[in-house]
Amino acid sequence: MDVVTVEEVNQTYSFEQWMETDGKADIDDLREALLNESATEEDITRFVELLSEGPLGNTLTCKIKNFHVTETNFYVITAYIMQMEGSKYQYCSNPLLPNEKWEVKATIKKEKLSEPLVEGMLFNTVYKIRHPKIASTSIFSIDLHKFKSIEKSFEEVLKRFGGDTLYIQALNELESDMEKVLTERLILLSKDVQKDISREKKKIQQLTKQLTALEQEYENREVLLDNKNKEWLKIFNRVLELRELDEVVEEVRKETYSLEEPQKMISLLQSLIYHNSDDDLIYDEVIIEQFIRGIQSNTMVVLSGPSGTGKSSIVSAMGEAIKGAKVHMIPVQSSWTDTQDLLGYFNPIDKCYVASPFMEALADAKQDSENLHLICLDEMNLAHVEYYFSEFLSAREKEKPSIRLYSKRYFISAKSLLNSMTAENKLEEKYVNAAELIERYTYDFSIPKNVRFIGTVNMDHTVKPLSPKVIDRSFIIELGHLERRNRERIERELKTYVNVGAIDLSLEEFSKPLHDEETIKSEAQKIMDLSHQLDAVPNAPLNSRGYKQLVGYLSRTPEQERTLEIESKYTDQLVFTKILPRIELSRRDSDGTEAINNFKASIKNYPRSLQKLESMLEDERIIRFW
Repeated sequence: MDVVTVEEVNQTYSFEQWMETDGKADIDDLREALLNESATEEDITRFVELLSEGPLGNTLTCKIKNFHVTETNFYVITAYIMQMEGSKYQYCSNPLLPNEKWEVKATIKKEKLSEPLVEGMLFNTVYKIRHPKIASTSIFSIDLHKFKSIEKSFEEVLKRFGGDTLYIQALNELESDMEKVLTERLILLSKDVQKDISREKKKIQQLTKQLTALEQEYENREVLLDNKNKEWLKIFNRVLELRELDEVVEEVRKETYSLEEPQKMISLLQSLIYHNSDDDLIYDEVIIEQFIRGIQSNTMVVLSGPSGTGKSSIVSAMGEAIKGAKVHMIPVQSSWTDTQDLLGYFNPIDKCYVASPFMEALADAKQDSENLHLICLDEMNLAHVEYYFSEFLSAREKEKPSIRLYSKRYFISAKSLLNSMTAENKLEEKYVNAAELIERYTYDFSIPKNVRFIGTVNMDHTVKPLSPKVIDRSFIIELGHLERRNRERIERELKTYVNVGAIDLSLEEFSKPLHDEETIKSEAQKIMDLSHQLDAVPNAPLNSRGYKQLVGYLSRTPEQERTLEIESKYTDQLVFTKILPRIELSRRDSDGTEAINNFKASIKNYPRSLQKLESMLEDERIIRFW
């Protein structure tokens, strides 16, 4: 992290003065607009531009109030905005809440910090505009990827370590110019120090001579090593070679498997997940099949279940079990409130796109179009999913799925700038930023076809419920702790034959349907009919989108002969993952309760779904999946 001194910080125009004079009218207008909820992003952008042209400039001076590290290794930082008055920093008042200090927040990966954070640290950084929904408390947030710490003055250092008491005592002892007085006293002491240094130099010279003699003796003893010692050295080196060879052999044993028999895919994946993992991961074949059919059909998969059931692990394990697949784990923060938190934002000052980890994963996938990329929003319901993900879910349903990252005029400007680039200036930051906009973060970013989206959720009182929109667009897969007897049975079967490595199949082979719609149309319609038995339950019946998801799922099941047993197997899976999660009904609704009881009788031949519905009906107040 770069360091600047207090003297290098230029603050000539008081922010408080600006608030009471030039900026007063604009502040009053924006505050009123925010209170009336009529503020637009353009209002906030214009106000921030006034700040950047006036007292703030293009950068902020901040002071760390506090910070903490999340379980997912992210720093969450709160800082005050500061201003220079004379030779001291003062707190800025919040222009929207003038009786409060102006605070801003930011998050950053722990490994991206180049030095430890300290409460009270001063630093300069750039800032980004916030969405109107949350601008009532802060009109922008800070970017910690590029910030410069500010060295404190001697007086500030004294106050930091001893408070005002130490500062006043030093002022009385050393008078006003403390640094000058200390310098003079150090000069008086330097003569004695020089004598001490001279004595130490002589000691060092003596020790150096002794060390040289010892090194010479060591070299002489090396020459006198007998043949026996040399033979032992050869044996030791040979052992190391054999150990390396053993590691190579172990690597070679990791095979790749082709899928000439698609019906064996699930059992093979179950075996690979178990044997590839150091943790001996065990999942029921039903869970693996629901997961793989969901991502094959390019429908979002939501993994639900308590902690320790392997929700995140199955995603990572699936990435290892499919050759070439990449997994991107994106930890969701409880502070996420809009699309910017998910995708990042465009910095109009530097003319660059500041991508989030999610957006970086999308860009990586776009540049690696031959391989499958799994992007997992870990603990996705720590924040309201519809706040930050709703726009993206809608974008996925376009004929050509894409998302708007920034204004087209910046993209055109970047193209024009690159036309003026030469070999001499191509490494300048503005050209690098422009090239990244053109090559990696286009203004209308197409969602890559090789990406599959996954979410993990814990459904307890500390998190936000999933909205009907999210449930409607997802396969909900519930993971639980395997019963001991069932787990031991699966483990015995897995140990009979070891499969280590990955399934080798192209993205096209992985995604293509094995049946046309006509073949499985009746199965899908049967499930649709079952869902319409719940017409009295709000949001429970499947719609046309749900029908397409059923067809996508069933068309990738491998069995060519659709026996009653096969149809029942997949109906059970889809009732569990598509219909039951949609049910949420108060017991006071007699019509809805009666419909659910009738529906229960209709699914008596589907054991997993029946068992789950019976557990849902045990609640005396609300019938719901979670």
